[in-house]
Amino acid sequence: MARIQGDRALEGDGEDNLGFGPTADMLAEALAIGTSSEGLVVGVTGRWGSGKSSLINLTQAALRRRANDERPHVIEFKPWLVGERDALLQAMFSELVAGIDQIELEAGDATGVTIRKAQRAATAVREFAGLLSGAGKVVKAGSVSIPFVSSLIGMVEDFFQSANKDKPRSLAASKKKVCKRLAKLKRALVVVIDDVDRLEPSEIVEVLRLVRSVADFPKITYVLSYDHDIVSHAVEVAAQVRDGSAYIEKIVQITVPVPHPEAFDLRRWFERELKEMNLAGGDEVERRIFEIIDREGGQYLVTPRAVVRTLDSIRFHWAVLEGRVDLTDFIWLHFVKVGNPALYEWITVYLAEMSARASGRTNISEEQRVRARQSLDAALECDGTTFGEVCDRLADHLPGIASYHRDPDGGIYEEVHQVEMDRAIGARRLSSPDHYRLYFAFAQPTNAPRSSDFNDLATAIAASAEQAADLLRKWQGQRLTSGVTRAEVMLDRLAARVLAAPTAPEAEHLLLAYANVMDELAGGSVNDFGGPDVWRRAMRSLPTLLDTLGDAREAGIRRMFAEGQAVSWLTSLFRHETFAHGRHGDRPDSDRLLASDELDLVTEVMLGRYRRMSFDDIKAQLQPLSMLFAWQQGGDEDGPRNLLASEVDTDEGLVGTLQHLCGRVRTATATAEREIATLSRSNIASLVDYESARERITQLAETAQDPVFREKARILLESFRDGDRF
Repeated sequence: MARIQGDRALEGDGEDNLGFGPTADMLAEALAIGTSSEGLVVGVTGRWGSGKSSLINLTQAALRRRANDERPHVIEFKPWLVGERDALLQAMFSELVAGIDQIELEAGDATGVTIRKAQRAATAVREFAGLLSGAGKVVKAGSVSIPFVSSLIGMVEDFFQSANKDKPRSLAASKKKVCKRLAKLKRALVVVIDDVDRLEPSEIVEVLRLVRSVADFPKITYVLSYDHDIVSHAVEVAAQVRDGSAYIEKIVQITVPVPHPEAFDLRRWFERELKEMNLAGGDEVERRIFEIIDREGGQYLVTPRAVVRTLDSIRFHWAVLEGRVDLTDFIWLHFVKVGNPALYEWITVYLAEMSARASGRTNISEEQRVRARQSLDAALECDGTTFGEVCDRLADHLPGIASYHRDPDGGIYEEVHQVEMDRAIGARRLSSPDHYRLYFAFAQPTNAPRSSDFNDLATAIAASAEQAADLLRKWQGQRLTSGVTRAEVMLDRLAARVLAAPTAPEAEHLLLAYANVMDELAGGSVNDFGGPDVWRRAMRSLPTLLDTLGDAREAGIRRMFAEGQAVSWLTSLFRHETFAHGRHGDRPDSDRLLASDELDLVTEVMLGRYRRMSFDDIKAQLQPLSMLFAWQQGGDEDGPRNLLASEVDTDEGLVGTLQHLCGRVRTATATAEREIATLSRSNIASLVDYESARERITQLAETAQDPVFREKARILLESFRDGDRF
């Protein structure tokens, strides 16, 4: 697994990425030579994550490198391991005694006088500690929740009891004795209390009171590290004082602010660490990453901790996601995650809603748009910026974001062009509805294709058209939570070229599967234009599949249109190309799927199939009226009219024929949507005698003897009237 640094300070022998070394050396020098005969309290200050602990560790390392006669003894006191006041006192003084004992031990071959001075100082501190904590009363281990501390307190209890065997002195006299004994020590002590700002407010006040009670002990310098604003506020809350800063100043005589790293240095540190990860990517990817480091890094890498946390987040997730997501989107998102959690949360919700919308079955209401924009503005306010200032950066990574938008509302949930979505899916971008969830949850969206789906498809198209058709039928029966079927999702991904490029035989197998099964798949899946939605999705994959056929293209097209059983779907393609080539109506050339000579071939084949069909055959199709139009628009205007002429001779034949010639119009109100069957002059005049048909239906609706037949005629008459309106 990649090396995760975690929220750990730099050790004394670690790599100094912040350039704190010279500062630590000078601070160590000052501590070594500046120990006051009356004691001293030094505050190392800086905001959370600024590197206080790293500076403290480097300073301790610098102190330990000094010669013995110039080196004070360093004691690290960790108050967060001890909660209650008495236990805090005991732990503090036991550390002091241990430090003095260590001085005695390190004296080695020192004179007996030197050793006796250290022993007397330790004894004096024990006596003073016992008095200060309540004449040797200690906190029982049961009241401490940390097992290690519980055992420690048990040992300290024996220590304090031994300190009070003799007649207890007064507190003032005992403290005077301590000061006298400490002043005679050859070496000084430096007591380091790091991360004071991580304690609870009441604990912060107790630590400050403790330091104040012993701040004037000679030969001892206390070094406290903390965020001044946090500690000041904690003092005001816990000690109920008006001015927390003034309270601190009475205890801390000297402050040393942590050097604030240059933003450029933090970004270059991040860049060096990122390069050491050896992340895959070409020149273009590297360029985009450097751009993100300069833009988002400049925004969010404001402390050393931000650098470490962002790098650790990248290391942890990339170990699993490499090759599954886009690297630049991934790095950008982790900058946001660490730097602006509110914006990160907004992005998770926005992408989930955009993914649902991409399925084609969900719409975003105006109320949703307004609320989402308000939430986004609030999140951006945390960065001191506005949507208009950063929308271009958001649009680089998120779908449906306007790249230029200065209005106080809107600019989100905009329409995403299908080509743009296909490109995002193919590149595994954050904007991909198939991949966005991987960036957040190590999981693909519920409705995204599975890797097994692509494997199954590859196996099927390699085998035969029949196996490919069977797989499409199976998938069409699997409806996902988004409302679409698995077949529809997979057809979209074929259009996005997510599947490895098929061979020519594989492409032909899939095209023949389409030609045989598309009418079966249509079901109730209807798009906004009234046609089966699955057809539209399949059609988008045709250019790639047809191009893959190469020299076998013409033969493949002939087989599709001549042998395919999905005549309604083939008819929809035929009509599309007839319009696209300008042979009927007016369509731009860019809409073409077929070359002109290929359309000639398809026209010949399809007209031949239509001429061989009876009207009963045509009525059995999904869209009989569309098929009759295709027949006429393909160049045989008389064929459909002649076929229908004999059908409408009788009243029963007229009613039955007109029922299949109705067009469909969708209307919507504030509460509902309905479909209306229409018989308009523009639709049926080329197929039957419009005036005669309408007159006959009007009469039948009034005079037909059979009530059921009369009702059918009445409904058709209403369709004629709706045809006048729509």
